[in-house]
Amino acid sequence: MRVLKQSTAVTVLLGPFLDKTDGVTEEAGLAGAGTEISKAGAAFGAGPVLGTLDSDGWYPIALTTTHTNTLGDLTVKVHDAATHLPVWMHFTVLPANVYDALVSGSDALQVHTNEITAGLIVAGTFGAGAINAAAIADGAIDAATFAAGAIDAAAIATGAIDADALAADAAAEIADAVWDEAVAGHVTGGTFGGDVAVVGDLGNLDVAVSTRLSSAAYTAPDNASIAAILDDTGTSGVVVAAGSKTGYALTVAEHAAVADKLLGRSIAGTADGGRTVKDALRYSRNKVEITGAASPYTITVYAEDDVTPAWTGAVTTVSRDAIASMDPA
Repeated sequence: MRVLKQSTAVTVLLGPFLDKTDGVTEEAGLAGAGTEISKAGAAFGAGPVLGTLDSDGWYPIALTTTHTNTLGDLTVKVHDAATHLPVWMHFTVLPANVYDALVSGSDALQVHTNEITAGLIVAGTFGAGAINAAAIADGAIDAATFAAGAIDAAAIATGAIDADALAADAAAEIADAVWDEAVAGHVTGGTFGGDVAVVGDLGNLDVAVSTRLSSAAYTAPDNASIAAILDDTGTSGVVVAAGSKTGYALTVAEHAAVADKLLGRSIAGTADGGRTVKDALRYSRNKVEITGAASPYTITVYAEDDVTPAWTGAVTTVSRDAIASMDPA
């Protein structure tokens, strides 16, 4: 039985075609005769025609990609009882990669891990030293070989990496790498790296340890009060270089803002609004009216436009001449 490559055109020889009478004489005039084919056990249908006689009763037939598109058995036959004995040939149509692996050698059979029985490959399957550095091609195993997360803590047995698993100089190399690591990349508070970053250059610590403040004499700073002061002054998080804040003065607008703030301050202190400095001064400069038919009268102190009332109050008088109004120019 011959094998064919799926969906691939191929020319094969079919024969020998022998005379029906003696079964020995080769038939020489069958070019153009039709054939029939059956794919995977299906009913026979029209196939390719016979080509020009090759020799000894053998004729070429050209199988197309349509003829070979079905995997499995493929039968080609020619039956003409009046001329020659029946001729047939069986083929097996294989997947392209299987054909290339078995016939042309240009591919390899695909063997998946799910086709290997559990426990079939164990440590004892390999000879001692069968897998070593020399057995693995350079670059065969690199980062791209492993799926993301394939090697994590769970993939390494407990104790798999210990002192014996490390080269003699590994500890020294690790220590050197730690000490040479940039401090800027390790500034998380409460960590060793963060503490070293705060200390900075350890070479600048030239005081004797005996001069340190005793723990009993240490008083923790009032961080809450400090934070409140920074918030009030708008300097929270601001780093001020030494000697950089000299020769500064308020702008005209800042002077005006201070004055406006003072005018809006309560004369009782501690807060803005209420009986403000501005309202107290309005009585001396703005329009003031005292109205009413009898005591107590109503005093109205106006805003700077002498139209809008700023505040009012009750005025109680005794029998005497009274100021009815005051309207400054």
